[in-house]
Amino acid sequence: MNNVEMLACEMQKAGVDIVLCSFACPDLIHLERMERYSFMQPFNPKLQIYPRMDDYARAIAAANELLRELCGRLGVFYVPVAEELVGGTDLFTDNCHLHQEAIARKADIIFRHVKDYLKPKLAARGIVPAS
Repeated sequence: MNNVEMLACEMQKAGVDIVLCSFACPDLIHLERMERYSFMQPFNPKLQIYPRMDDYARAIAAANELLRELCGRLGVFYVPVAEELVGGTDLFTDNCHLHQEAIARKADIIFRHVKDYLKPKLAARGIVPAS
């Protein structure tokens, strides 16, 4: 988070508008046992890496909370992707990669949140966005 903060501060000094998004991962709490099990399979079978998905999900949630707090402290626009992109194998191929349809949903979430944020900024630059 220190690197994100340093980068955000440098961008703000340079007059760059910043938008940061939370990071989505499978919603293990609300998954059926077999679907939850599918995420517990080896991440890399050749290396026999067995991630603890519950630990991973908790770490992502903690990082997202730190990111949300950082955005509030620095006045950076925060997009709640993780809070709105909730699911299991319907969205995720593994612990962090999305199916193509889920990528489109993620893009819609980001667009829905930034469109009103960007309108006055674009207008101030003489750019009129399409409806």
